[in-house]
Amino acid sequence: MHQPAGNLGDLLGQREWEAAEILWAMDRIPRSLWAYGDAGRVHLSLSGTLLETMASPGFQRRAYGIVDCGSLLWYLQNTTIICILGTGYYHPVLSAALHRFSSGKNACRHVR
Repeated sequence: MHQPAGNLGDLLGQREWEAAEILWAMDRIPRSLWAYGDAGRVHLSLSGTLLETMASPGFQRRAYGIVDCGSLLWYLQNTTIICILGTGYYHPVLSAALHRFSSGKNACRHVR
């Protein structure tokens, strides 16, 4: 998932319904997976610019009536159902070799 820097904030100010659709789609991901933690994990790619926007206290205040961005970011950390893939800051760059690691119990390894 990707949004260029400032784009989601601009949408929220100019075309709120478009921003709301994006936020609702993002919010649905962890909520729809909660009941299926025993079935496997979803690998999710998020760009740095999108994460930065979602983590911004100013954006969170503006979006609060649509989605609680702080809670959404917290839910996305649930490694039982979601594996966040490392990506580029400006674009969600996925490695061409990723398919080799897309199956099996240890498909997603978390660096601590």
